Amino acid sequence: MDGTTVLLIRDVTGRPRAVALCSSPVAPDMVRRAMTRAHTAKTVLGASTGAPILDPVTAGSVSGLSYAVLSYCREFSRFRLVRWYQRARVRQPVLDWLFYVNRCSIRDVESGAMDSRFVEPLRRMASLDKLDGSARDAARWAIGRVESGAWVPKQVLMHGDLWKGNILFRPSKSSIDDREWSDRFVVIDWAGSEIHGYALFDLVRFAESIALSVSNLRTEVARHCQLLGCDLGDAKSYLLAALGHIYINLEHFPLPSFISMSENCLATFERSMTH
Repeated sequence: MDGTTVLLIRDVTGRPRAVALCSSPVAPDMVRRAMTRAHTAKTVLGASTGAPILDPVTAGSVSGLSYAVLSYCREFSRFRLVRWYQRARVRQPVLDWLFYVNRCSIRDVESGAMDSRFVEPLRRMASLDKLDGSARDAARWAIGRVESGAWVPKQVLMHGDLWKGNILFRPSKSSIDDREWSDRFVVIDWAGSEIHGYALFDLVRFAESIALSVSNLRTEVARHCQLLGCDLGDAKSYLLAALGHIYINLEHFPLPSFISMSENCLATFERSMTH
């Protein structure tokens, strides 16, 4: 219901040059929010790590609906072999970028905010009867870890929807470009991002969408945990807290879709921990 209208803008020769985004009447502020949060994220990350975040060419509102115009970037190819090549080339640059995002933005939870930022989202997951019982038990375990002081979680910048559909590529002369892929990819759709976000959710979401191997995901989880200074067992707690935060702020996101996403993310994570 809150989907954004996307219009492709071509030049006089027919080449795509820009994309115009316009909010839905159901959520007229959505595009403005996405642009504001993208700018905030880029400010937090700095010029180098923030480079994959696009700046709008122009932005504003018309007839009460917010809009923005962004430079044109390509999606993953529709051709299977090219798409496979793109995915293989961009996988590690995005994983490394995500690690740098965490390193640039990691911070302690503000005094007095632990309950609202972590305990309450975990409580919501523990009480969600449509969720698998083992996940609810894990949320209760995580609450106990926080309350006992055994787990002292950190917060990081979180994109909130980091899947392959939100990874684009700056244009090149060919689909298979020899330019460094760390310079080519961009990350779009920052409307759900959070400065005081949750580690590991973006990693698992991205890993699931590109079918990252379980061994590679386990390696990435381990290095994120080392950065966060937590036990490997607390990684799932971060994931559950992130899901609880999203659950509290569903807006127009249908509950069945949220349950499905949660189960898929948790299953992807569990596979990496048990192989």
